[in-house]
Amino acid sequence: MLAALVLLTLADIVGRYWFNSPISGAFELTQIMLAMLIFLALPLTTFDSEHVEVDIFYRMATPLYQTLMRIFSSVCSLFALSVMAWQLVIKAQNLSHDEAVSDALLFPLSIIGWVGAGSAAISAVMALLLLTHFSAADEVIHNDQKGDTR
Repeated sequence: MLAALVLLTLADIVGRYWFNSPISGAFELTQIMLAMLIFLALPLTTFDSEHVEVDIFYRMATPLYQTLMRIFSSVCSLFALSVMAWQLVIKAQNLSHDEAVSDALLFPLSIIGWVGAGSAAISAVMALLLLTHFSAADEVIHNDQKGDTR
């Protein structure tokens, strides 16, 4: 998607300035592709645990508190992503019902909403899986502190 976005922009610039013939609808297509790129990158960001986090106290905390912080962060991500998916489904349904399309290309805008909703839902499932992973890690750390070596 990113490569297509770069190629479209390059072709539009070359066409506009060298041949005085810009690509019709390139600006709108760039906006659509950028929205899709952001939504499609969301599950990858969640999978790699690369969401923006403020970790001022993280390095100073004990391993147990670090795990608790990661659990809290995963719960917050799970909640935010779930709400985002829910709201995007509602928005996509409204756009679909209204048959909303883009101005120049007449691209159905509900598709962007459905891609966003699906992406947020997949990301919420990944956040849930990360939460179960951190819960298991918390149990291991807690048992190690007690001297239990199961």
